[in-house]
Amino acid sequence: MKFEYDGNKSLINKDKHGIDFVDAQNLWQDEDALIVPASIIGEETRYALISIFKNKCYTAIFTLRDDMYRI
Repeated sequence: MKFEYDGNKSLINKDKHGIDFVDAQNLWQDEDALIVPASIIGEETRYALISIFKNKCYTAIFTLRDDMYRI
């Protein structure tokens, strides 16, 4: 599984939500995680991943681009 993200957004996310996008990649390891369609922007579908990491529930919004998960 390959991920990509904006480094500046990752830092902002860490300050705002307590998790950066490096740690957020662990959300995909939760066997009980849920993925649901979240929105469509242009021709790009965005999904919401709801997952538990370190005993906290997180929601990650992502899209698929060139076989990569864009957080």
